[in-house]
Amino acid sequence: MSLPQVTMRNWILLLTCGALMLPAASANWRIDETPRGAQLSRVPYVILAADHFNMADGELWGITLAPHHFDPNYPEWGYYGGFAWGGSSNVTTEAPGRAKTSRYMGRFGLSYRMLADLSLYGGVARLTDELKSTDGTSQYCTECEPVWRTEKDHRWGAEAGVRYALPGNIAIGIGYNWATDSMILTLGLH
Repeated sequence: MSLPQVTMRNWILLLTCGALMLPAASANWRIDETPRGAQLSRVPYVILAADHFNMADGELWGITLAPHHFDPNYPEWGYYGGFAWGGSSNVTTEAPGRAKTSRYMGRFGLSYRMLADLSLYGGVARLTDELKSTDGTSQYCTECEPVWRTEKDHRWGAEAGVRYALPGNIAIGIGYNWATDSMILTLGLH
């Protein structure tokens, strides 16, 4: 398995987001050392975020729901789930046939709080490319419809990144998804 090609634009985005997070993160360098089972020192929260995947052959937009730190026995851990879609488009075929494609992806993973508001996350993703097509012919009857065939191509991959909960209930994140071979940019509310 070869590593994906990282473009200069991806490096610039990564470094810019990292530089934006450093001043806010430096104020939170003290890691809370609350013993397991004790009261949470921080109120649990849920991030509802919009995600953007800028793939080489199109874009995906998605939503993510990420609960953080609800269990007092494991206050550093959280999880997330998300769904992304790229819309659908028509494919030119020989008349009277028709075809259309669509792309969507499901994601699930775990997150771990490194600092007060900075979490690392990682998980799995399943990208699906779907092709629906018909040759346009139907049975000899007055109300018959052409038969549509569906072909699906599934691609599994991992993803990893960082998410930061800013003051003012804003959350930002950046990561990389190997199923789409693209960076993930996240903006949401917590």
